[in-house]
Amino acid sequence: MRLAFLCICLLVSPLVAQPGLEDGPDAPEREAAQAMRSRQFIKAEFIYRNMLASDPTSNTTRQLLSHALIMQGRYFEADSINRSIILKDSTVAGSYWYLALSAERQDQYDRAVYLFDRYLDKTKGQSTQNQSAWLHMGSNLRRKMHQQGIDEEEWGLMQHYYKQYLNGNPPDPYVDSLYAFLDEVRRRRPAPGTKLVWDEAQ
Repeated sequence: MRLAFLCICLLVSPLVAQPGLEDGPDAPEREAAQAMRSRQFIKAEFIYRNMLASDPTSNTTRQLLSHALIMQGRYFEADSINRSIILKDSTVAGSYWYLALSAERQDQYDRAVYLFDRYLDKTKGQSTQNQSAWLHMGSNLRRKMHQQGIDEEEWGLMQHYYKQYLNGNPPDPYVDSLYAFLDEVRRRRPAPGTKLVWDEAQ
């Protein structure tokens, strides 16, 4: 159950389920989204590149292309796309999201937390803000706790991020597991100057 909960963070994405494919101007977007859901990432990449050939200035398509590249492990290419978008316009929040996903998949825990925090800052007060950023932030520190250990400040932040996520009443089947984790980890506060290394196996 614990491993299943941790894995869900790597699967969360801003892609929204779409209806069946039809002919029309948005057919390529639906086909690419279906390819991503089916884990056909090379196919999705091909579609997004074709879309960019028609509209090379679309930041949304460039970001979705970066997601397809991230899922193939082509992090440098994906990050280059999003960095170039931010360089031109630092308010484009979606690129911080995808940079964070890239860092997360490379186990760059601190960088991922920082970038998800930037995403939340850029989308503050917006109805489109993806609240699962809080879940990602907490889970990156949770994985860091497993692998490297977390200090007293990170221990507190991890709990704060998870509580922020839960405050949104997410339709998440793992909510009960998350509450159980919070109940257990609050008893394991690391002493000042030490780190908590806990794999949750005991």
